[in-house]
Amino acid sequence: MPAQKTTPSFGAMPRLALGDAISAKAGTGILAVCAKGIVLQFPFAPDGSVAELRGKHKRAAYLKKSRQPDRI
Repeated sequence: MPAQKTTPSFGAMPRLALGDAISAKAGTGILAVCAKGIVLQFPFAPDGSVAELRGKHKRAAYLKKSRQPDRI
């Protein structure tokens, strides 16, 4: 069985999927390539956890609070 390639972070997935299609001007953060009105849903989040984030500002606050890196 071949070794599986791992992705270092959620934010790295767009870079892996789109490669050179992401402009260098976009920056390195996932927020740089997100629309202002982005909606992220977490349908399997445990009770009491965040189930939805609406807006780029909410995503930014969530990243900061959860100490997740904002990088692609």
